[in-house]
Amino acid sequence: MTFEAPGYKRNLKQVMDAFDRHCNPKKNDSVERYKFFSRFRNPGEWLEKFITDLKLLATTCNFGDLKDSLVRDRIICGIQDKQRREDLLKDPCLGLQR
Repeated sequence: MTFEAPGYKRNLKQVMDAFDRHCNPKKNDSVERYKFFSRFRNPGEWLEKFITDLKLLATTCNFGDLKDSLVRDRIICGIQDKQRREDLLKDPCLGLQR
């Protein structure tokens, strides 16, 4: 960890800030979004796990108000059953909760 002030001039806030920078480096939106959009449902994977993973990945993407709709869209894209996917795409009011 690096500090701006020498040891004898540091206070707790400076130490905590340095610790946060060290443990939680700034995220690269492009990398985080790549991880999100590259996530597909694996064969045999429980739908609940897939949805949970998508929601977790979306938290670091800075999607803002689009987060829920993008998670919903990735879920739809991950559905292997063509007929079920088409049925979901026909619903103009389909939300993440539904």
